[in-house]
Amino acid sequence: MHIPVYNSVDKQNENHRRNHSRATDLSIVLFFILVIFVTLFLSTYQLAVKLVDTVKNTADTQNKTVIIINRAKQFLDNPIRGLSYTEGLIGWSNQVLINQLQLSRVNDVVIGKNGWLFVDMNGSLDDYRGVLRYTDQELAAFNAALEGRKNWLSKQNVPLLLVIVPNKESIYPEFLPADIKKANESSRLDQLINYLKLNSNVDLLDLRKLLMHEKEHYPLYYRTDSHWNSYGAYFGYSEIMKKVKFYFPGIEAYPIADYEEKVDTLPKAGDLAGLIMMEDSYTERRFHLEKTGNKGDITSVKIRSAVIYGDSFYGELKPFLSQHIDRILEFNSEIPFDQCIIGEEKPDIVIYIMVERLVPYYFLHLTSGKSG
Repeated sequence: MHIPVYNSVDKQNENHRRNHSRATDLSIVLFFILVIFVTLFLSTYQLAVKLVDTVKNTADTQNKTVIIINRAKQFLDNPIRGLSYTEGLIGWSNQVLINQLQLSRVNDVVIGKNGWLFVDMNGSLDDYRGVLRYTDQELAAFNAALEGRKNWLSKQNVPLLLVIVPNKESIYPEFLPADIKKANESSRLDQLINYLKLNSNVDLLDLRKLLMHEKEHYPLYYRTDSHWNSYGAYFGYSEIMKKVKFYFPGIEAYPIADYEEKVDTLPKAGDLAGLIMMEDSYTERRFHLEKTGNKGDITSVKIRSAVIYGDSFYGELKPFLSQHIDRILEFNSEIPFDQCIIGEEKPDIVIYIMVERLVPYYFLHLTSGKSG
């Protein structure tokens, strides 16, 4: 048996590493203690300044007391977001954590490569890794809810289309931190799609394959935001129109050649930069596609009416879809399905548009009994 022998140099190196690690940990703790104390001081000071201004500018003693109490309550309800000093300090401390201490996660934001930010809410990155799974009972309940909705709409001669917009990490996994690796190649969305293919005839559109192809030619998502940009939405629109064409044969998506690219820089970076209060530390280009002609010589049929249940990803899609639909009745995806609205509107089609990471959340609404 070989027994390793450590000489004095090895012991010195090991002691040095341990001491360095302790010193680093202590530095981080002291840094945050300093941030907390400075934040409390500046917050209290700013609150005091606001209250003094209130006292000076309010003549009525009774109103003065009420206003002071309300100001203090606003501060206590949200002491971080309500004060500019605090926002700037937290943003600065996050810069130190990211740039100097190389942290790859701040709150619900994951710091990726090359300035890319990713959201990790609703278990989205565990879902990407394949750690989270649906049970057979959950899949069956989701399928039953969708089938019930589709069958009711079919009796009204209204088709149903379900569109799943991919998470950013599903399209740009190469920009995730190196320590986020897949434990299972399939996600819950893969589970759901495979189950529905075998057990349902609900018309479902999965955009992942298309967007994985198009990302080689166009930027599809914002670096500092959780959403797709105008290019991502355009290719989603073009694929949606192929599905819609099955029900309305004369309809055609306008080719990308009909659109002119407009590029500018956002005044502040995207929503993920905002979550870590670093909107001014990142820059973000905005791509906007503006229709300038009809080079494809397309005369597209128009749909009279559509009911669309969509989340925030629908915002970029709307300008494209509205070119083909005279009237759109819009609802948030989490709003319960209302048969009365469908009966009154008598739409030509109902479309659900939801991002991949929120499918389990909307799934709860579908199966909770709140919706028809």
